[in-house]
Amino acid sequence: MSAPIDIDAGHTDAVHIDIVSDIVCPWCWVGWRYLNQAIEQTPHRVNVTWRAYMLDANVPKEGMDYKTYMKNKFGDTPNNKFKIMREHLESAGPKLGIDFRFDGIPKRANTLAAHQLMHWAQGQNKANDMAEALFQAFFTDHLDINDLNVLIDISAKLDMDANIVKDLYAKQADEDTVTKEIHEVGRAGIRSVPTYIYQGKYLVQGAQDTAAHTNIINKLVSEINT
Repeated sequence: MSAPIDIDAGHTDAVHIDIVSDIVCPWCWVGWRYLNQAIEQTPHRVNVTWRAYMLDANVPKEGMDYKTYMKNKFGDTPNNKFKIMREHLESAGPKLGIDFRFDGIPKRANTLAAHQLMHWAQGQNKANDMAEALFQAFFTDHLDINDLNVLIDISAKLDMDANIVKDLYAKQADEDTVTKEIHEVGRAGIRSVPTYIYQGKYLVQGAQDTAAHTNIINKLVSEINT
């Protein structure tokens, strides 16, 4: 990583983790489930901040047909890279309680609006639950997360004020804030997700398993206490 991302480390006795993620990244959901297991199993305090990333900022704001997008990106051969990855994810997902249903996804979403919702949820300490809800909506329930009404409904289910969220979207609130964060992540040298930044100094990339995260948490706790 060529430059640090500013973070709020929170409690000095806590381990702080920045998660750089995109809602349409299946490995980000897998990686989050592994990390969450590590957090639930550790006796130590862990703070999490979600950071916005867009795998493809060129996707139209209204999204585009999913199968067409994936065909253009990975090709149409019987054993293309995405087909192999999808089969692996659909096999691994149930072990983590994830039900990937790639065949029925209607659109490859532009995730800017979803990241705005994540930003607002973060301000209410609901970002972890919001990430789960958005992953579920996209990969399992096949909801159109480019549809602001869908995002507003998701916010209401997490006890956010749907009227306020609707008004924020109408004002394009924090669109610039989220876009700036995406650019900052890129300038920091991050080119793939999921990426985890521990305590602003240890960078871990990819859907690492629970043990990998537990080891880093324990290492950092040892450093904090010395």
